[in-house]
Formats: sequence, structure tokens, C-alpha cells
Amino acid sequence: MNSFFQKIIAVIVVILVVAGGILIYKQSVAIDKLSAKLNLESSGKTPDTVGNVQNIVKNPANMSSLTDQQKDKFESTVKFIKGKVASVSGNALIVEADVPDWKKMEEIASSADLSQQYKDKMAPTIKKNFNVSTTGETKFSGDQLSEIKAGETILVNAKEFVSQTDNLTAIEITVPYQPVLPPGIQQ
Repeated sequence: MNSFFQKIIAVIVVILVVAGGILIYKQSVAIDKLSAKLNLESSGKTPDTVGNVQNIVKNPANMSSLTDQQKDKFESTVKFIKGKVASVSGNALIVEADVPDWKKMEEIASSADLSQQYKDKMAPTIKKNFNVSTTGETKFSGDQLSEIKAGETILVNAKEFVSQTDNLTAIEITVPYQPVLPPGIQQ
């Protein structure tokens, strides 16, 4: 009788160990997905690019610290836009997005007066219209495509580099999108 109970306890222990292993594996996968999202890997940005973005956003006068090569690298790695929906038609959107105004940032960087005026303000942007198409693989955070209305602010992570085309294919659309400014930065 004693060995029968030992076998039952051994089976229970094995089941618990296997169940624990499965739970740990699933948590590990979820953590990896969250980490990838937080690191903005899906939008094609590298940590170096993120640091440059934050540095420029906090003070556009820092633009002068970027070399032309770094500026080109910055422009060729951005795969997202934030903007207002101008229209929705079928599986496509027209989004009026704010993109960096490189000429204005260079002007700010070359002028001490302008640098002082833009201290602790968002970097200057210009409006640009993008044609955003969705596919069956496009993920939606929040409203679905059929619920998106003109005038809403959205964030689009795209397959293409924003600086290279006006026609983007959405990987993920976040709507409604509420931007969070870095501490101490004014719009």
C-alpha cells in the first residue's frame, strides 16, 4: 500500500512540474512580446534612434549635434506616423501627420535666439498627408478600421520608411492615440 501512495505522489509531482514549466514558458513568451513592443522593434527604430529622437524632441537646438550621416540614418529608420484621420475609404485612410521640419530645426540650431525660444518645446513639424492602406494582417489597438472616424488622432506603425514614401502599409494602428510628452516639454 505504501508504494501505491508513493507512485501517486510521484505522478502528482511530475504533473505539477510539467504544468509549472508550461506556465513559465508562456510567461516568458508574453514578456518577450511586451519587451519587443516597448523597445519599438516592430516600428524599425533602434535604441540609438530612440535616444536621438528624445534628445531632439527635448530641445531642437540639439539638432546641430547630429551630423548629416546621423540625420540620414534617423530619417531612414522611422516607420511610424502620428496624425489626424482626414478620411476613411474601404481599407484605406488618409492621415495628416506631423513630420519633422528639418529646415526649421537647422535654422534653430544655427541661431542662439531661436535656440533659446525653442528650449523645452517640441521640435517643429510640418503637416504631410499619407495614404495608409490596411491588410488582413494589420493589427488594431483600440478601435477597428470600421470604427475610425475623420478627425481622430491615430498612430500608425508601417512597413515602409516614412521619409521615402507617402503610401504606407499599416502593420498596426492605435486609435484613439493620446501622445505623452516628455516631462517638462511644452507643445
